Order: sequence, then C-alpha cells, then structure tokens
Amino acid sequence: MKKDNLKLVRLFVIYLAIAIINGYLFNFLANESNIEVDYGFEKVNPIVKFLAIVVLAPVLETYLINYYPIKILEKWKVKSKIVLIIIPSIIFSLFHYYNLIYVCMAFFGGLIMNSYYIVNRELSDKAIYWLMLLHSMYNLFGYLFVV
Repeated sequence: MKKDNLKLVRLFVIYLAIAIINGYLFNFLANESNIEVDYGFEKVNPIVKFLAIVVLAPVLETYLINYYPIKILEKWKVKSKIVLIIIPSIIFSLFHYYNLIYVCMAFFGGLIMNSYYIVNRELSDKAIYWLMLLHSMYNLFGYLFVV
C-alpha cells in the first residue's frame, strides 16, 4: 500500500473511532437521563431502514449538509477552517433534532466529520467520498449497536 493511501486509511480509522466514542458518550448520557429517542423507523421494513440509515442518509447529508455549506462559505471568501467546520456542524445538528442530547451529539459528530473533510481534502481529491464512507460506517455502527 502506498504511503499516502496508508495515511488516508489511518486518518479514516482515527476519525471513525472518535465519532464512535462521541456516539457512545451521548447515548450513555441519553440512557442515564432516561431519554428515549424516536427515530421514526420502528415500523419500517428492515431493508429499507438499513438502506436509509447506512446508504441514503450519509450520501444526501454529506452533500447537502457538509459539502455544500463549506463550498458556499468558501465562495463567500471564508478562509477560517474553524468557521468552515462549525457552521456546517450547526446545520448538521439542527437536521438531527430528536432531542437536545441528540442535537449535541450531532453537533460534535458534525465537528468530527467536517474537520475530517477539511483535513482529508488536502490529502485526497476523493475527500467527499471518504467523508461519505466515514458517515456511512458511523451510521452502520449505530444501526447495528444502537438503533
């Protein structure tokens, strides 16, 4: 494996681990607070549920909530990486309003994913696809062990 590819894989694994830790922390807080989350998938066919959570949501959300806001901010000449990470993270969290704890988890998840994208695009011209994969793998983990 080429050195650059190894770096991309390592970076992916590190960010996925951080995202999973973030998810566990906030799910722990939700459980300790006796907060139940209704994702709206209770009566949905398991295959449709899987496709929606692991395939469709990561692709759509990555483009609409992560990628395009960053591109728009850059067109407006925003150069601050912090702003490029925080603004889409706020948008991402507001699209995940199941309860306040989940919004906070999604905000920090957005910080993780958007910072991953900003760092990764300096290493790869396929950064958007790496971000979709990260989001998908995080959702798969949640699908298998949380939802």
